[in-house]
Amino acid sequence: MKKKLYTLLVLIPVFAACREDKLQDFEDPIGSVYFYIDEKKEVDEILYSFIYSFEDKVVVNVPVKCSGLATEYERRFRVEVVDDLTTAVPEKHYSLPSEAIFPAHAYEAVFPVTLYNQDADLQSKSFVLALKLVESADFELGDKERQIVKILFSNQLEKPESWQDWIFGEWSRVKHKRLIQIAGKDLPSVDELNNDFNFWYYGVGQELKNFFIKNYPVLDEHNQVIEPW
Repeated sequence: MKKKLYTLLVLIPVFAACREDKLQDFEDPIGSVYFYIDEKKEVDEILYSFIYSFEDKVVVNVPVKCSGLATEYERRFRVEVVDDLTTAVPEKHYSLPSEAIFPAHAYEAVFPVTLYNQDADLQSKSFVLALKLVESADFELGDKERQIVKILFSNQLEKPESWQDWIFGEWSRVKHKRLIQIAGKDLPSVDELNNDFNFWYYGVGQELKNFFIKNYPVLDEHNQVIEPW
């Protein structure tokens, strides 16, 4: 009996040490990162127009999330440009750091991208900056469908995601500008538009439609007639 008891007492510290090692491994795993712009989209896009700003440059913070446990210390993650998907020129249209910090105790972070409003071509065309996450000493790659984000930017109006053709007709910049004049503001997000549906549909949408009927024909930016809808 004494021999069995002695064996048990010897094994208890061993089990405790193993359990402590397992807990330590679980509490300090390498995390995985992914872009998180919109949970409904597999390919993430960010639209930005300098038309609403008088600044020569702006910092766009791209949201990033991590899987796994948060840590008590800062970690670093890396992003690279996807050249074959990018039309923007470095230092002329954008600049970005080689890495960014994931804060301690956090599951979310941002990757800061600086966009420049110094090229006259921005007034007539849009540029694309495509970014991808890459592995670092602190992070592996997470959700495969959320490893690339595209930033589409210009100094002109861009079609917002919340634009509904059945309410406002086919999108054009001329029509979009008229909508802003009527509403006194630009289109909100999809959820905000739905929450204020009566204003946008029965108010702005109908007034917009009536304007192009009464003033027919009105030409868009491509010299095409904006047809009533």
